[in-house]
Amino acid sequence: MLRTSNDPALITPVRTPRARVAATIAGLLVGVLAALSITTPAQAATASWTQHQGTSYPTIYQTNWLYYGNAFTAPATPPGAVITTVYYRWIFMEIPPPLRIYTVYLCAGPNGTQCLLVSPNLSTQSWSATTTAFAGFPANTTFQYVVGIGAPTTYVLTPPKHSSSYELTVTYTY
Repeated sequence: MLRTSNDPALITPVRTPRARVAATIAGLLVGVLAALSITTPAQAATASWTQHQGTSYPTIYQTNWLYYGNAFTAPATPPGAVITTVYYRWIFMEIPPPLRIYTVYLCAGPNGTQCLLVSPNLSTQSWSATTTAFAGFPANTTFQYVVGIGAPTTYVLTPPKHSSSYELTVTYTY
């Protein structure tokens, strides 16, 4: 077949120096954006679960003993989800005995194997805060409060000290 000068296969675009620079920059930008989209990790999603226990359990009957509360069992969480922060709040119905403080631990795992002291070193009947101490734990970790009142000697509390409520919010990424 005979080609004529109007044949598109024979037409080569004529570019000015400015057009060549613009085409080069456009090509570089496309390459950089493609590389960034491949190497930039996806942003992790954040979620949380919250539980509240309005209960008089555990009740503290004597000093120097620890009393275990009910477990906070996580709902279904995505596979591989890990804790970033834990918000906790606890309240007792009565103030502690004179010159004594409530000792409150937040424990992770079965039977409170890894515990964090979450009570201040002052006499108060409630406290709340957020901690990163459990960061990296699986989001479906079970938690439990453990409470007591320390004293130089062990004695029966009259009346016993009743819990009022416990709250927990676990924030996690996946």
